Amino acid sequence: MAIWDDVLNEQDRKMFSKAKMGGTRGGLGKNPAIVVVDMTYGFVDSRFRLGCSESGYPAVKATALLLEKARIKKLYFANRKEMFRIERKGHFR
Repeated sequence: MAIWDDVLNEQDRKMFSKAKMGGTRGGLGKNPAIVVVDMTYGFVDSRFRLGCSESGYPAVKATALLLEKARIKKLYFANRKEMFRIERKGHFR
């Protein structure tokens, strides 16, 4: 029994079973990649309305470590770079 079984309804269980999802690990496949989404000051830093430094900066540190390991393994990764300097506070208002 998977740890999420108690939160899935019967319809979800049938869908996952039909798609052969869950129960076993699928591995990384032939061309694994990492996609970093929304890793911007606007979501990471509490100085911005949608930011949360308490969870954001630990997430940045963990993501940096993940990408470091991905580079060693020569995995593909993509990220959207922040286009605004941190001093520009008006872009999320």
